[in-house]
Amino acid sequence: MTISFETVTDSSRTTWFDYGFWGLLAIYLWVLPIGGTTAVRNLAMALLLLLVGVALLRRVAQPNFPLLYPWLAYLAVAVSTLAYALDSAYSLQEIRVEILYPAAVFFIAATLIYSPSQWARMAWLMMLGNAALAIFTIYTGITGGTTKDGLVGSLNSGVGSYSTYIITTLPIIVALGWSEWKKGKQPFAWVAGMVLMANLTALYFTLNRQSFVALFVEAMTVALLVLARNFTLKRVAIVAIVAVGLAALVAFQVLHRAAPPSSVDASAVLQSETRQDPRWPVWKRVVADIASSPWTGAGFGLRSFNLKYEGKVVFDGPFWHAHNMLLNKAVQMGVPGAVVFLCLFWAVPWRVRYCLNSGVMERSIALAVIALACGVFAKNMTDDFFTRDGALLYWLLAGATLGSLRHCMKADTP
Repeated sequence: MTISFETVTDSSRTTWFDYGFWGLLAIYLWVLPIGGTTAVRNLAMALLLLLVGVALLRRVAQPNFPLLYPWLAYLAVAVSTLAYALDSAYSLQEIRVEILYPAAVFFIAATLIYSPSQWARMAWLMMLGNAALAIFTIYTGITGGTTKDGLVGSLNSGVGSYSTYIITTLPIIVALGWSEWKKGKQPFAWVAGMVLMANLTALYFTLNRQSFVALFVEAMTVALLVLARNFTLKRVAIVAIVAVGLAALVAFQVLHRAAPPSSVDASAVLQSETRQDPRWPVWKRVVADIASSPWTGAGFGLRSFNLKYEGKVVFDGPFWHAHNMLLNKAVQMGVPGAVVFLCLFWAVPWRVRYCLNSGVMERSIALAVIALACGVFAKNMTDDFFTRDGALLYWLLAGATLGSLRHCMKADTP
């Protein structure tokens, strides 16, 4: 179900509205990936909601809430966990922060970003903040500094959250650059290309292996969708070259972190690193517990894992959650919670598939959000940064995409 009315034209927007909305959105996008900015981002979100309310009353905008039923189903299952949660007060707080806040951001973006040109403006704003963070990371890495926990992330952020941020934003940057190139605006496309290279360099300095796996997934997702639409031998060759290059980057990251002697076979190192990963016993135990009690969990919220296992099970490492986005949902809400989460998450790329046969800009946006979803999902299969800023950014971009592509999507899509 979609709550939506007539599309508002650009001419109907007033100057105060544009300045207020884009100014607040820029602040929100820029502070979101920076640690310790919760108060600022929440204030920006509250002001954006207030702006939406005023805009709706003055008919400057019309309400648009795509995927309403999946959102309600997810909320309903999360609320039901309060009946059996190990800490109901904590779970209630997490429902507010991890469901209501993302839903609000999703609604704001879907309502106020209503065309591809609006989406592009949002992408440029995001890219400005993204470029600043990438430059900071590259400088920190080159000078031998660290940002958090003795590693190289970005401004007041750790490796995991920052690398997830890069994986989330890269498809948007690529789509923006490609669309500018196709419109004949080569200088703008080159700017996007330079920001892309800066992000890849910053990603290397994080030494986060799963990020390159996610990057590989994103690239192959786009490649397969493009080949399915227009299969040529030239495109197959390009895809093969990109695939080999990204696979080499993944292997290089693993070998670099393992720092093996030169005499050790690279394939043996890769196999050893995979087999010895401490996540395997955690996942094995969690899957067994979920199978024994599939209908309920420990209560909504990432730290419910800790409430369930702390002092009862000793894992090889400081595991306070399952380090897997899907398993974490199942630990919290049982199998029903994992299922409704998957339905909501994948509803976004499923819905925009209708726009793959539209114009250049629409197709670029659709490809970007499909790749984004696949990359974010892959990135969070060995950890879980789909919380707080990571989830908020995903749902903001998802809402902006569904809002901007509303004209080329079927109205009866759930």
